[in-house]
Amino acid sequence: MDRFLQFFKLLMYLEGNYSNVSQDKGGKTRYGITEAVLKSYDPSLHIEDLDLETAKNIYKSLYFDKVYAHTDPKVHYHYFDLCVNSGYGNYIKCRRQTKDILEVIVVWRKNFYYGVVKSDPLQQVFYKGWLNRLKIIGEFKFI
Repeated sequence: MDRFLQFFKLLMYLEGNYSNVSQDKGGKTRYGITEAVLKSYDPSLHIEDLDLETAKNIYKSLYFDKVYAHTDPKVHYHYFDLCVNSGYGNYIKCRRQTKDILEVIVVWRKNFYYGVVKSDPLQQVFYKGWLNRLKIIGEFKFI
C-alpha cells in the first residue's frame, strides 16, 4: 500500500469526522482540518462541506509532502502526525531535538502535550486523547 494512503487511513481513524469543541483552539474541524487551514488551501470552501477527497489532498500537499520521509515508517508517521496535530514549527523543533530516534520522538511529544496543558489548563480536556493517540500510533502495524 502507498505510504501516504496508509498514513491517511490511520489519520482518519484518529481524527474522526466533524468536531466543534469550545476548548479546541483550532475551532471547528472536519477530518482534523481546521477552518483556518481549509481557508488557506481554498478560501471558497466551508468546513461543513469539506469532502474526504479534498481532505486527502490537503493532508498530502500541506503536511505529508513537507515532512522528512524517514525510511522507518513509524518515525515518518510521527513526523507527519506531529505536523498535523501540533503544527509545522513544532515538527521542526522535534526533528532537531530528537535526531530521528523513535523513542525520543514519543517522549518529546508526551512532554509537548504536558507543556500545552501546563500553560493552559483548559486544554486538559484533550490530554488523555493526545496520549491515547500516541498509544494507537505505537501499536499500529505499518506495512
